[in-house]
Amino acid sequence: MNILVLPELTIDPTLLEALRNWLCTNNRELVSSGQNGLVMVVAGSFHVREDNDDACNVSTVLNHGGQVLWRQKKQQPFSVDQKDIQKTPELKRLLKISNAGGYERIKSADHICCVDTPLGRICVCICLDFIHPDNLDAFKHSGINVFLVPAMSPKNDRFQQTAWSLGNTNSASSFVGMVSFLPLERDDANHKNVSFHYLPKREQSYGYAIGEHLDLLTFKL
Repeated sequence: MNILVLPELTIDPTLLEALRNWLCTNNRELVSSGQNGLVMVVAGSFHVREDNDDACNVSTVLNHGGQVLWRQKKQQPFSVDQKDIQKTPELKRLLKISNAGGYERIKSADHICCVDTPLGRICVCICLDFIHPDNLDAFKHSGINVFLVPAMSPKNDRFQQTAWSLGNTNSASSFVGMVSFLPLERDDANHKNVSFHYLPKREQSYGYAIGEHLDLLTFKL
């Protein structure tokens, strides 16, 4: 594994600093000496406050030594309405909202970065930014080859549909690191709520990350 995409809202500032230290201590020399290691980490995301006290949902992209390559803010906030509450009453307790619903109180980003790299043109977009219809045409005309997506959602079907669409129009690969705020449904046959990657091969196949018991990355603090 050379690129790691962690899920949305999982890497708070303390864990981000631990991750940066881990990369600097355990990974930097490994990669610099030509051995196999992590060359890039999309460190999930977390709500952070800016100097003007606006809250933003921010994903930090790190290089092999833990240095910040760039930061991407979320553009499309998550919302829950009355129909969602009626369908899934547990949302009230998990998200601490009323029957009226609620929304993610963040300041929206005004742009999404595209970065040219030896791997191609890379875009990191947080959750709904990947699947929102307002962004799809822009993505299709952007020449992006690789989408790295930290996400939090109970289902991944819309993410799969977008990955397939961008694979057809851009020959783009998509890597979605997903976590659910709802109890996971054990449905390995349909892979409804797990991380996945999509590569635009001739057979148009998906690869899934199943088996949540596995330690993909362990920190010794």
